Amino acid sequence: MAIKNFEIDNISINLICNKNEWNKTETPIIFLHGFTGSAADWQFIFPQLDDSYFAAAIDLIGHGKTDSPENINFYSEDYQHKIIEAAVQYFGFDKFVLAGYSMGGRLALGYTICNPAKVAALILESTTAGIENPTEREERIYADKKLAENLIAFGINSFIESWLKLPIFSSLKNIDSKKYELMKKNKLRSNKTGLANTLLAFSTGAMRSYWNKISEINCRTLFITGELDSKFLHFNKQMNAEIRSSQLEVIKNCGHNAHLEKPNEFIILINNFLKHLKIY
Repeated sequence: MAIKNFEIDNISINLICNKNEWNKTETPIIFLHGFTGSAADWQFIFPQLDDSYFAAAIDLIGHGKTDSPENINFYSEDYQHKIIEAAVQYFGFDKFVLAGYSMGGRLALGYTICNPAKVAALILESTTAGIENPTEREERIYADKKLAENLIAFGINSFIESWLKLPIFSSLKNIDSKKYELMKKNKLRSNKTGLANTLLAFSTGAMRSYWNKISEINCRTLFITGELDSKFLHFNKQMNAEIRSSQLEVIKNCGHNAHLEKPNEFIILINNFLKHLKIY
């Protein structure tokens, strides 16, 4: 395991890698975490990857050990794409596999559509392509603005308590209590400015809708979702139908956070997908 760091516009970006250096014979994989998460969320999978892979998980802006600037412009979708590109240049990757969970999946999806030549394969867990309906978009933007205001007013502890009580995370009660408390402890370390600005600048409503561009994705794509997560299972089925070279895998007795709830099943799906890949 290795900690890496680079700067872009005086913002420090933190990464966790499975190895100290990338060898050009290795297939690179970039992992993007979800909202309130961090690069550390992906560490469980590193030892399970074949030695022919170089994995790098990014602490997205406002999360983990990456900086949380006050300027909201640094949290926009376009700027987050810029951070991914800076990471690619930092390592010297040409083509790479891009994997993302929930918010990280939205970011991975958008980056792939905007940079099709760079992404060799895509792994999307419990994600969506945005909100197409203008009225629904505005409603979501307003709701997330209220969430951000409450976060700033009442602090991280209150916000995380409320966040984990959302119906979408109800199946997390089925995981080991120690594992749950560790996850919660990590989320409580979040920076309230970072999370609030992320809600304002890169919520599902604030991002571009890519529903009319899904069919443009021509790289091999793996969708993973939990069978109990009906909303995102529906989204994933829709996207899977639009991408010619995609597959959808549904993990039984599992909700939104599939990699936390069912890590062994998740790892098997990832490795089965990767072993059939040929990047170069």
